[in-house]
Amino acid sequence: MMMMSSLGGGGGGGGGSGGGIGGGGGGRFMTYSSSLSVPPSAPQSPNYSGGLRSQSSVFVEQEKYLSELLAERHKLTPFLPVLPHAFRLLNQEICSIISGTKLA
Repeated sequence: MMMMSSLGGGGGGGGGSGGGIGGGGGGRFMTYSSSLSVPPSAPQSPNYSGGLRSQSSVFVEQEKYLSELLAERHKLTPFLPVLPHAFRLLNQEICSIISGTKLA
């Protein structure tokens, strides 16, 4: 089963216009498969490519994947101080809408 996940930011079109943090209000979508479409015996790791591989190639792939994860974490570092505040403000807005104290 295929599902759509909103990535936010950017216009609805192509070409990478307006993507990233603080982009437009449209929405880009990414498809992903649910776990039902993956055989139960298949690992969920992004390093899995099927078949047998040498330990050295597995190690190289793990090192590459770790490097990518660390780079992504590094990109998020400048935003960490404001995340608790943004989360609190978002929750306040949601609660005010639910309780009916704020109408748009």
